[in-house]
Amino acid sequence: MNTEIKNTQVSLEGLLEVLGENLYSTPNVAIRELIQNSYDACIRRQVESQWDSRPQVTIETNSIENTITITDNGSGLTRQEIIDYLATIGSGYTRQLRNQTSNENAVGFFGLGFLTAYVVSDSVELLTTSYQQANTGWRFISRGGQQYSIEEIDPIAIGTKIIISLSDNYYELADPEILEFVIQKYCCLLPIDIFLNDSEEPVNRIDVPWRMSRKDHSELRIKRAGLAMSALFDYSFDPITAIDISHDEAELKISGLLWFQDGAYYESSDNRVTTIFVRSMHITDECKDLLPNWAGFVGCIIDCASLAPTASRESIQQNEVFDSIKEIIKHKLVQALAYIAKNEPHNWRRLLAVHNQNLMGAAVSDPDLFAVMQDDLTLPTSEGELCVEDILKKSDDNKIRVALEETSGYEYLVSKSLGIPVVYGYRFAVMSFCRALADSHGIEVITVGTSDSSDALFPEANVSSRLKNCLEKNFVEPGSRLVISHYEPVSLPMVKILDQDALLKKRIESDESDRLIGGAALMMARTYTRQLEVEAESYVYLNCGNAIIKTFDKLPAAKQKSLANTLLAITNLLSNTNLNKSNIEVMEMLNDNLISLANVHEAIGSNNPVQRNRGAE
Repeated sequence: MNTEIKNTQVSLEGLLEVLGENLYSTPNVAIRELIQNSYDACIRRQVESQWDSRPQVTIETNSIENTITITDNGSGLTRQEIIDYLATIGSGYTRQLRNQTSNENAVGFFGLGFLTAYVVSDSVELLTTSYQQANTGWRFISRGGQQYSIEEIDPIAIGTKIIISLSDNYYELADPEILEFVIQKYCCLLPIDIFLNDSEEPVNRIDVPWRMSRKDHSELRIKRAGLAMSALFDYSFDPITAIDISHDEAELKISGLLWFQDGAYYESSDNRVTTIFVRSMHITDECKDLLPNWAGFVGCIIDCASLAPTASRESIQQNEVFDSIKEIIKHKLVQALAYIAKNEPHNWRRLLAVHNQNLMGAAVSDPDLFAVMQDDLTLPTSEGELCVEDILKKSDDNKIRVALEETSGYEYLVSKSLGIPVVYGYRFAVMSFCRALADSHGIEVITVGTSDSSDALFPEANVSSRLKNCLEKNFVEPGSRLVISHYEPVSLPMVKILDQDALLKKRIESDESDRLIGGAALMMARTYTRQLEVEAESYVYLNCGNAIIKTFDKLPAAKQKSLANTLLAITNLLSNTNLNKSNIEVMEMLNDNLISLANVHEAIGSNNPVQRNRGAE
């Protein structure tokens, strides 16, 4: 059997359609690619001919004829270069120039940029004169890129002029306002003047803060330039402040800017803004992964020659260099927040006012950030927004009490009446932040509604064994633990508190959680709840200072059971509601009625201050 070796055939029409129409996401990229070609031509002329004149690009629009004309004073092209580079897909002179001279200023990569001209046009005409053959000019014309013509013409000024006759779908590119926006977005970092129509000043010229010398510009002027540049790329929020994050080391050089958005939003919102330039040419606005996940209120611009664009040059390859830059930016971000906290108190107060909750979530995600922010962030409490220092001062026992539910229990009410702040741990990131505070400050975090918390408010009291046995016989319920205590007010005979750890454990380990909670989050939650040592689902605290409870053993057995059932029923009802002062007043009134019901006046009448007062009334 004979084996034949043949060359692969390429359908030029199909290839141009795929590369031209599908490689780029927006027709605006055509303007970027053609300006980049002009810029690279100027770099080439400077490198190869020691040309020291000022390079520039001029763009003219004609909305009547629907044309865009781009003219540069770069190197120009010879006839052979037109064939080798302009008319050959994937063959670019810039890459060759970079390899031969080690010059990193040129932008081009793949030799595909000129294809974008065919995407937006009916025809492309190019006039050029090379610096190598200043007495000869050439005209290149192509419709769709499949065929082209070349003819010799009288020389023009050294450089190249491209005339794009826009197709019907892309007439808007000839609108001067749209074109000015595109030029400012894509080319604001290019160190070349770009003029539009009759503009006297370059339309791409902005103050780039990291390029402004501190010898020539004040800090205030540089700061304002940073804010102006941030506003140019963040379409949703104004910046509170902007920080230069340039990084200049031998292995990796980065120029850039971070800013913090002046706008509140939901904690789950992700408003990260990331704009990436490579060798001063805009590549993408869609690279949120460059910033930490917690930085949903941060914007970033960077320019780095080490980043590798994809073939369309509309996104970045996420390789080792990308990961290194990501780590550098995270470190710079934490440094920036520390700098603002120390040196810009007005902006720091604004950041805390707008983003306190988001910063709290960020702080628990990053130990370095937590170290910077732990003492300044405020926690939502029953006494208002308080920093950890104020919480500890008001608590006076080096403990932070945290409520995991919006419903308030008796101990919450007691804490509030004593002026002890209860932190709202059910808010975003609050409980995690409190646990981190416990580790860093050596303080104790008590969850309101757990046995640890309740034991502090309801200490066990010593009573006779006869009374203890009698109470245990009548008040113990399945799943509950009975505690005989002494607390105020004594008119309250008993309190039932549902253990929050037990409720959390039951909720997380239920089948319903499999449906409502994502797999990874559920696994982490169950890992935590398995470590919880739950003694009982609820705790019943009997008040031995109460008239009914302290003489309960003196009642006839039948009345003991009836009275216990009544108290338990009422307490169970109130334990499932938001306990407040009105509820307690109701319980006090019931206490009086139950005393009468129990017919224990003779035994306790003179010892019950509430009964005495009510009798006087």
